[in-house]
Amino acid sequence: MGGDGSIHCFQSLEELARLFQGVADTYHKDGYAGGRMDELHVSPIGGQSALATLVWKMLRRDGSLIREWRMSYNLVRVATGWQILVSTFHLPSATPAV
Repeated sequence: MGGDGSIHCFQSLEELARLFQGVADTYHKDGYAGGRMDELHVSPIGGQSALATLVWKMLRRDGSLIREWRMSYNLVRVATGWQILVSTFHLPSATPAV
């Protein structure tokens, strides 16, 4: 699920590569020089899968924050190692109508 609430299902590595190249291009235009993850929590889901949740932080060269967001990843262990099956942005809650 994307940050705008959209859902994408990639059918090939080429589609995925195009998405992440666009993301990388945008990050660099925003002044991205590095990043880190915080608040990593991993919960096993059976013997071959896990749910990992963390906060990503994009940083400028001077260490100042560009943006941050929370993501969850459903991971599956296959013969070659761990793979991401699903990634989900944690969208902010909608403000209740008054």
